Amino acid sequence: MAVFRKSYDSLTLFSLVMISFIGILLIYSSDYTSNGSLMKIEYIKQIIWVIGGFL
Repeated sequence: MAVFRKSYDSLTLFSLVMISFIGILLIYSSDYTSNGSLMKIEYIKQIIWVIGGFL
């Protein structure tokens, strides 16, 4: 376990998390309409894929 902690790059991990968050935010905003309702739930699919990718 101690070897793993020394072998990952925190900047790369942070960048991956931020890019994933921005992607989810962009998909969410594209599904949002002007009257305040969501047309689709595509952002939930993206969240599932991001979680699967981190595992």
